[in-house]
Amino acid sequence: MEKEPKDYEIGFLLKDEKDSEEVSEILNRHQATLIKPEERLPNIRLAYPIKKENFAFFGYFHFSANPNRLKELEEELKLNKKLMRFIIISQPATGVPRQPFIKPRRRIVPMAPTKTIEPAQPIKKVEPAPILSNEELEKKLEEILK
Repeated sequence: MEKEPKDYEIGFLLKDEKDSEEVSEILNRHQATLIKPEERLPNIRLAYPIKKENFAFFGYFHFSANPNRLKELEEELKLNKKLMRFIIISQPATGVPRQPFIKPRRRIVPMAPTKTIEPAQPIKKVEPAPILSNEELEKKLEEILK
């Protein structure tokens, strides 16, 4: 049973910028229609090496495809050696591609007035009490107990 086409977005990392044509060909083989192709792929530094590569070309396509064919599409993409990583996500039901996340501006909060810090006062050394003998201790105890 054929379902009606649904909107998706594929994000991918490639070793070479020219390989993005191959991704679009794979999409066409699975009857996916490109909604908004990416023109130029930016070269980005990876957070960690992937397949011994520190840099990759990042691209994405918005496309429409039958949900029944999505599994086959993913399997073919997994077998492609030129693709380093990819992810397919579904678009909202409105059919309009998602807008990229725009970081909100930070609210500037005025700083509270600073307090002046007074210089630290020198620490006074406490002299130890004189050492008492046993006899003197006994006299002191008797005085206290009286």
